[in-house]
Amino acid sequence: MKSKVLVTAALLAVVFVAGGCATQDELRHVSRNLDAKITAVQNTMSGFQESLEQEIESRREIEDAVKSVRKNQADVNADIIQLRDELQRVRGALEEVQARALQEGAGSLDLETGDTREVLKDIEARIQSIEAELGIVKDRPRAAKKTSAPAPEKPRDSETMYSEAYGLFKEGNYTDSRNKFRKFLELFPKTEYSDNAQFWIGESYYFEGEYEQAILEYQKVIQDYPQGSRVPNSLLKQALSFEKLGDTSSARLLLQGVVSDFPGTTAAESARSKLLELQ
Repeated sequence: MKSKVLVTAALLAVVFVAGGCATQDELRHVSRNLDAKITAVQNTMSGFQESLEQEIESRREIEDAVKSVRKNQADVNADIIQLRDELQRVRGALEEVQARALQEGAGSLDLETGDTREVLKDIEARIQSIEAELGIVKDRPRAAKKTSAPAPEKPRDSETMYSEAYGLFKEGNYTDSRNKFRKFLELFPKTEYSDNAQFWIGESYYFEGEYEQAILEYQKVIQDYPQGSRVPNSLLKQALSFEKLGDTSSARLLLQGVVSDFPGTTAAESARSKLLELQ
């Protein structure tokens, strides 16, 4: 734009001089007018550029906010699953004690009383509160696994692929979920969902009772995503896996580490409760 105006100015100057009808004052007047127009055009273009940059920045902020909300949703879903697993573990321990009492001829015992009943009610209330707030439909039983393979469609983006894998996980289809999470990590190893994906791989083995493999997968979360939000829960689940394998010494060490290194987190609270149980 500026170059065109300058060319026009030069041509006018030549015309005035060649025609012999232009004075120095007239030429200076033409030059000043052209300079003013150039300045106006430059100011207009600068305003357009500034508006465009503000629009781009605004859109980026909106996209970042949406991604943050989606990641928080995944974190909340993880907490729900952890609470359900804790509830199942407590009830399982109660059933074992009741069965042992019956075998020893002590008769039927009602162990869900006092503090124990309050703990169970608290866990159930926390799950129901979170589900009600988010409008989450309860997962189907883990035993009801789908046998049909998912459609081999190429996902549109990382969020789509993560969502598909997590949907399979919630349905209890751990093998297909695990395969899709692994594929997700091959394609998108450094997204805001990558540490979650690796954590769910560990969880899939944990829920299948493959505790040694689960420990290895949780370790990948700790090593590959040390600044991620999944590190405390991965250490906690490693401790629970060691306990399942009968290695209470390793379990205690890990639980103590969670309590000391991640104070104030849900994982630290669960670790502290588990330490009291192992004493």
